[in-house]
Amino acid sequence: MVLNLYQNGQGICGAVYNPSTDELFWAEKGSGAYLNDNRLLMKSTVALTNSLISTYIRYDQNEKNLGFERFVHQVANESRGIRMIGCGSLELAYLACGRFNAYFSSLQKPWDFAAGKLLVEEASGKMTCLFIPISQVVVYLRPVKNFIRRY
Repeated sequence: MVLNLYQNGQGICGAVYNPSTDELFWAEKGSGAYLNDNRLLMKSTVALTNSLISTYIRYDQNEKNLGFERFVHQVANESRGIRMIGCGSLELAYLACGRFNAYFSSLQKPWDFAAGKLLVEEASGKMTCLFIPISQVVVYLRPVKNFIRRY
């Protein structure tokens, strides 16, 4: 379950609840990110070879046109592996609490990742876009920044 609240185009609060684990990830702009009652702060950079990466892959023609398959294959070969949960905001919540080291995805809509984006930002992480506008590709790049620059 995902909840986002935006005001004037800015995320001001968001929550991601995982009923399977009874975990509530939540953030309020300027007040931090939390897992239940525990504050989340993202750790320092991890080398790509030691990183567990999360993604959402559709394998459609748009991704093929972007060269996404080759990119995913290269990231998989140079990291500890790639995982896909299927919910962008939950994957970003896992990134914010350190279960994943990086996340990338294509063709996401704002409602797919808005709460997770706020969680990452309030946990001292950074979000950016790659190749095309943010509504198309979302990337969190702490450990994969140099890799993407090479690509």
